[in-house]
Amino acid sequence: MSSLLVQVRFNQAANSATIVKSPRMGLKASTVRLVTAVVAIFVATYGTEIYITICETFQLREVTVAEQTAFSLLLMANSVLNPLVYAFLKEDIKRETRALFCRRKSAHVKP
Repeated sequence: MSSLLVQVRFNQAANSATIVKSPRMGLKASTVRLVTAVVAIFVATYGTEIYITICETFQLREVTVAEQTAFSLLLMANSVLNPLVYAFLKEDIKRETRALFCRRKSAHVKP
């Protein structure tokens, strides 16, 4: 337990020093692409749900069952697409995924 506490203190001190010493940086292009993609997917999927809700609440038009089903599928697609966007646009996630799937297995496993 003592060694764990020492390690935590070391990590905290090392990270604090790094943050203080690092120069202020702007947003990376990859971060901008990621946020833009996530926001665009959110607006596309939830915007349709908001449209249906407004139409039904104010009785502007009749929303068919097929439309409701399609828009519900879009909401589910949002949950599916977000992890994929992160996986394709975040370098650290790509690196960890490659490391996970590209590990070489030894020919002989010794017990």
